[in-house]
Amino acid sequence: MQRLSYYPDNGPWAVAARLGFLISLVAVSFAALAPAGWVPRLLFSRHLEHFAAFYVATVMACAALPRARLMHVGLGMTLFAVGLELLRVLPSQNRAWAVEAGQADIGGVLAALAPIVVERFRSWFDPRETR
Repeated sequence: MQRLSYYPDNGPWAVAARLGFLISLVAVSFAALAPAGWVPRLLFSRHLEHFAAFYVATVMACAALPRARLMHVGLGMTLFAVGLELLRVLPSQNRAWAVEAGQADIGGVLAALAPIVVERFRSWFDPRETR
């Protein structure tokens, strides 16, 4: 039995979510691979910028891919983060900084997924009132 969709895949909000996800991936890729002078500093720490960028990109991925499993979204974003950090470390050989930046990236992915996982866990329980 096929489940009916409540919102069409080609509706304006669905298209906007996918476009936002694409823009976030392009922005994160550009910020990671462009020369340092081309990328504006938005926060006080580069690691905090990495965390925030992957947090936003993962939230956009969850909105753009509503039928995808959260594990697949998280794994895809993690592989994307690791791939970008590998591309960054090859020319510079600054492995310690790349590992720290990768940890910040993965932290952003996990922080974005955590509230969704907790809400799904809470939905398993009966919503009756407690005393």
